[in-house]
Amino acid sequence: MLALAIHAVVAVLWLAPPPPSEAPKILTFSTADDASLVEWDRKVSQLLRRGDLKLREEKPSGDGTMQEEWFVQVHKGVPVLGTEVWRQAEGKKTIALEGSIYSSITVNPTPKLSLEEARVAFISLAKGSPGPSQPPALAILPEADKFVLVYQARVLTNSDLTLYSIDASTGEVVASEPDPKPSQ
Repeated sequence: MLALAIHAVVAVLWLAPPPPSEAPKILTFSTADDASLVEWDRKVSQLLRRGDLKLREEKPSGDGTMQEEWFVQVHKGVPVLGTEVWRQAEGKKTIALEGSIYSSITVNPTPKLSLEEARVAFISLAKGSPGPSQPPALAILPEADKFVLVYQARVLTNSDLTLYSIDASTGEVVASEPDPKPSQ
């Protein structure tokens, strides 16, 4: 009887679908025709209502007849790096849309490291310099196979300014890249 039960459990586990993948899947869109414009305008409006897009910047045209808006994707209030949606409107009517967003973000947006612990980690990367002049910023970094909750800060070491991303759970460096423009 026990052997039959074990075989049943093994069969269920073997045949069960794999857990959903957290691998980042980017959706890139550009509205080339009226049908895609209407569809994406509806999707963008839904994302805005749900709080999954946050206005980053808006600018009226020189004559005031059009408005341009830039949005960044957020997951539970945390910005997702590498995303942007641009919308152009004439009055209340959207006339152009394009952008890149990720689907199925499941990373927990609560860091294990405090902001102060993150600041200390960045100071250790500064190698004798005072560390970042701005507080670290929490963000979601898409990688090839997963999303990572990170703190980001620009750190001056010697004469080089580097943008570091550290894992918000462990403090380990996840990414770094030279920053060609000094932060203000």
